[in-house]
Amino acid sequence: MHRRTGLGGAWRKSSRCATGESCVEVATLQDDVIAVRDSKNATASKIHFTMEPWSDFVCHLRVAGPVSPPGPRPGERG
Repeated sequence: MHRRTGLGGAWRKSSRCATGESCVEVATLQDDVIAVRDSKNATASKIHFTMEPWSDFVCHLRVAGPVSPPGPRPGERG
C-alpha cells in the first residue's frame, strides 16, 4: 500500500495499482468512516461509507474477485 495523509487519515492506494492507471484511494476517518477518492483527481469529491457497508463491499470483492471494465456497447467501436 502507498500512503498519503489527508482528512485526518492516511490515504492508501493498492500496491497493485501501477503508475498512471485509474485507481482509487481509501482513508479511515473519524468515527470509522471510510472515504474513497479518485487517485488522479484527489481534490474532487470523495465518497464516504460507514464501516458496515464498506466491509460488505470489500468482502464481496474478495469472494467475487476483480471485475473487468465492461466492453463497448452495441454500436460502439472497441
